Amino acid sequence: MSTALRFVASARISAVAAVLLLAGCSGGDDAAPPQTGTSTTVTVTATALPDPQPTPRPRLSDAVRDFLAAEQRMDRDASFLLLSRQSRAEYADVSDWVRRRQELPTVTGFRIEGGGGGGEGGGADDTVVAVVEHEPGLDPFIGLSPAREKQTFTGRQEAGGFLVDGDPGTEPILPPDEKAVGATAAWVAAVQACDRAKAGGLQAVPDLFGSAPGAVGLCGKAGPVTTGAVGRLAPGIASTDIVAQYSTDALGWARVVRLTSPSAFGVVLAPIGDDWKVLGLTD
Repeated sequence: MSTALRFVASARISAVAAVLLLAGCSGGDDAAPPQTGTSTTVTVTATALPDPQPTPRPRLSDAVRDFLAAEQRMDRDASFLLLSRQSRAEYADVSDWVRRRQELPTVTGFRIEGGGGGGEGGGADDTVVAVVEHEPGLDPFIGLSPAREKQTFTGRQEAGGFLVDGDPGTEPILPPDEKAVGATAAWVAAVQACDRAKAGGLQAVPDLFGSAPGAVGLCGKAGPVTTGAVGRLAPGIASTDIVAQYSTDALGWARVVRLTSPSAFGVVLAPIGDDWKVLGLTD
């Protein structure tokens, strides 16, 4: 072979080697396999997870106990799963349920009194009575938070166990009415002594609702404090502002003590914990 032919052949071999070398370096071990005329399409289908299912308890008393325990620790997911079918139709999801529970006093403690196959005191098989504790106080949004109230739960047999209706019947446990008389006398005496701090400590709110001309000028006014009977707060002009703030529930829990001396007017009181505190004044 001539020298010229040998040179051309050598050049062609070197070019092919260079192409092969570059192809090997570009992909390495992870290089994609050579493409063929056939392609494969992979379809991924997302499957929605099922909603958490209700969790019935063997006895209604167990369902109520677990419901209140969940509410005490603010576990609304757990208490929602103990709701009956009827309540789940009213509260469609946990968000609805959370909004409802935010309208009510927070549970700080409880005890089961009876009913539903557990506890003491008897009771119907389809109801359970519990004494539920709250942080006592008044709130413009929630209203009265009694220190204790009786709650009567209705149960439903579902899915082999018991679930509860989410809105039990409630009855606040109030201090004795007689204590309202003593609270009124103590407040009037503090006002007579012009002791603003002491009088404020005997009030349920800083600024009292309503007004009474007879209360004007009590500061520095001498004379024994004489009170009359204890009564309920009646609907009407005297209770308008209180009802507007705390709803018509106030007509059930508020008390009015009539003062006959050193002036004549009515003192409206609210149950705060185990005591009565002055809420407003009325003629």
